[in-house]
Amino acid sequence: MDSSSIVQLVLSALTNVTNTSFVNQTSSTSSSPLSSLTNDALLTSLLPLLFSYDWLKILLLGSAFEALRRGFFSVWRGVVKGFWIEATFEQDDEPYDWLMLWVSNHPSWHKARVVDVSSRSYLLGDHIGVPLGPIDTSDPDSESNLSVHYLPSRSETYTLWYNGCYVQIIRKMQDNGDSRYRDSNETLCVRRAVLHSLLVEASQAYVTTRKRVVRIFVADRDHWRSFSSIHKRPLHSVILEPGMAELILEDARDFLGSKAWYRERGIPFRRGYFLYGAPGSGKTSLIHTLAGELNLDVYIVSLSRAGMDDSTLIQFLSELPSRCIALMEDIDTAFQYGLNRNTSSPTSTTGPSPNSHSRSNDVDPPKTSGITLSGLLNALDGVAAHEGRLLFATSNCKSASVLDAALRRPGRMDLHVEFRLASRYQAEELFKRFYLASEELVVVDGEDEEGEKSAEETDVLLRSSESPESESPIHGSTHALPGQAFHFPRPKILALASEFAHAIPERSCSMASLQGYLMKYKTRPEVAVREAGAWAETEAGKA
Repeated sequence: MDSSSIVQLVLSALTNVTNTSFVNQTSSTSSSPLSSLTNDALLTSLLPLLFSYDWLKILLLGSAFEALRRGFFSVWRGVVKGFWIEATFEQDDEPYDWLMLWVSNHPSWHKARVVDVSSRSYLLGDHIGVPLGPIDTSDPDSESNLSVHYLPSRSETYTLWYNGCYVQIIRKMQDNGDSRYRDSNETLCVRRAVLHSLLVEASQAYVTTRKRVVRIFVADRDHWRSFSSIHKRPLHSVILEPGMAELILEDARDFLGSKAWYRERGIPFRRGYFLYGAPGSGKTSLIHTLAGELNLDVYIVSLSRAGMDDSTLIQFLSELPSRCIALMEDIDTAFQYGLNRNTSSPTSTTGPSPNSHSRSNDVDPPKTSGITLSGLLNALDGVAAHEGRLLFATSNCKSASVLDAALRRPGRMDLHVEFRLASRYQAEELFKRFYLASEELVVVDGEDEEGEKSAEETDVLLRSSESPESESPIHGSTHALPGQAFHFPRPKILALASEFAHAIPERSCSMASLQGYLMKYKTRPEVAVREAGAWAETEAGKA
């Protein structure tokens, strides 16, 4: 019996069953001739399909197509892995910044069709931004000098040619599993030599650009995050006692250039500086200046940061780059409120700080830190301690004894530098810094012969000054009003500077307070000299 006979028998049986079911129904629901014909037609069209191989052909064809598609992409991935080099750059690492800066300056980048636009200073401050209009050269910080940054967009693929080779760059956002995403770049190129050449070029461009700024990093959960970029300051802009800044700078330079010497003698390659003394005396400014002179980034280590404990501190310090400045500001307050030799005692082993009484009147003590003194010591020079960095710790206390003897010993804090209140020399140099023209600012040792003036000549200058200011309810340092430009010959300014220095008692006020005072007379040096004596007496009364 062939298949057609079987189909006919099945149709006949089904038809009989259907007719029987309609007959057994109640009289109110009689079978419809049209319904019976429809059922017969449907069964007639479906049954031959079930006994044919057309559906099997469709299934096999779709499966074969999917297998070919997967095979093609598998082969393509193998070809990519075999002939292309894939490099990943994490956002937390410096090479990521190299690549982002290099891509933003590449000629083909100007042809990109998908970009991210940001007005925030990125990587190295405002130096790589694209201006939106004419630049006001007379005032570089003017609001009219707006600029934007065009950055590679995330989840986009950018292609370019480099040294005759095809390169792909993909910027991705990776899920870290803790409700945070981390940026990364993937770069594909044909040969390892091409990748190496690209990295060398990118790093050189980065170093050239960053020579103008100092980058500041802060601890962010489990990694260092770039916080800001600040302009470098020349060494002579920080007015300290003669030779003081130069001594620290030369010591740091000598250390950074002595790595082989340390290694040959088995001495840990680390250097620590403890800067202590009066507030506003230039400790932080000096560190900023040294970072610029040495081309180092600054990593701020906050011992009172929420969530910081011994293991976290060791992790952060171990992830510092080989050449950098690690800064621990106001380390005395961390000892006063949190650091201790063991976690069971929240009090400091060194006793209260000399200025603890005044601090307690202003702010409530912070919560106990999770860092112990032993943990800090191990982080600084333990077995897992990082080498190659410069450590700077600052304190506003008058004596270095505020630190535990184990912390301030050589090997951890090698050089102790005291910052005292301003001397007459510093007051005179600060006055010159304020009122001499930029091209006339020079560092001089001793008295300038051109600047020597007789007392009578100085008196004439003072008598020609403006009348005293009226009393004002506003206290503090106010800027001079615009439009009050002045021009005095250099000899007159030097004479006024000498007179100003003699009006300020030795070691009676900080450099910060002197600067605040001169800010009120930014364009009126004669008034600043005339009223300096009365101001100094008022400041002495506040102490």
